[in-house]
Amino acid sequence: MVDDMGNFSEFQVGLLTSVPWLFAIGAVWVSGRISDRMGKRRPLLITLLLIGSVGTLLAVYVSPWLGLGALCIAAVGFKPASPIFWTIPQSYLVLQG
Repeated sequence: MVDDMGNFSEFQVGLLTSVPWLFAIGAVWVSGRISDRMGKRRPLLITLLLIGSVGTLLAVYVSPWLGLGALCIAAVGFKPASPIFWTIPQSYLVLQG
């Protein structure tokens, strides 16, 4: 999709491909802080997964430049969802002693 955006070199395509991941780095940090402050991880997980699915859906139906923005939205939703998901079963497995 990034290659369809214009006549870019391979290096420029690589830079444009990294943009959604840069947004995801910030989203992981922010969502982790929100998750720890709220203490309720399931509503945040559901919200993040919905954001990711909307971004993925938009990426399919819009122009390539808007698709890159939609992929940023998808990365902001899907990447922070994984660490938040794995804190849920861990909270049930903590030994009480």
